Amino acid sequence: MECTLLLTSAVVMSLFVTPAVQDCNCFQDHLQTIYCNSDVVFVGKYLRILDLSTSKLLYDITIVQMIKGPAPLQFFEYASIFACSHVHSKMLYSNDEYLIWGPLINKNQLNVTECDIMPWENISEHQKQGLFTYYKAGCNCTILPKKERASIGEPVRACLWDNSYLKPMEYSHFYNTGACIPVSPLVCQWKNISEPN
Repeated sequence: MECTLLLTSAVVMSLFVTPAVQDCNCFQDHLQTIYCNSDVVFVGKYLRILDLSTSKLLYDITIVQMIKGPAPLQFFEYASIFACSHVHSKMLYSNDEYLIWGPLINKNQLNVTECDIMPWENISEHQKQGLFTYYKAGCNCTILPKKERASIGEPVRACLWDNSYLKPMEYSHFYNTGACIPVSPLVCQWKNISEPN
């Protein structure tokens, strides 16, 4: 279920995906982790769908806003996304905007899976503030699941977060309004984005 995005010209991007043979089961990381671990993050809008075969769908995506990425990528206008398959793929909807992210390979290829696409309307205003402002400052920090803490001892430059030990309200709070930022060279802690500086 790996996709490859070829930056082929100054205006066109083509994204190819290997057909999936199973459902796309995605574990959702904190958006700060997604932002920091991705080379490219952008908001895209679905334009149209092209049927290429019985097992693949091709989406044309226009880049609405670049959030993170190398400067030359700012000039690309379109992206084409292959979904996993007719049966297992997520459906993108016309004129809806999506957050799309992934790692760059060889400076001109973007690897994307269906787990790397999220409806923009599902992202809270505080998360959007994080994407554009706060998360970048915390990329030297780690958002660490509780289960990993035991194997490394006391975490350094880490904020603990995991839906297996947080109450639903706490989980939602950290996910929607939290950013893990440094407060000293060796210490990171949660910042509530919803609170004024």
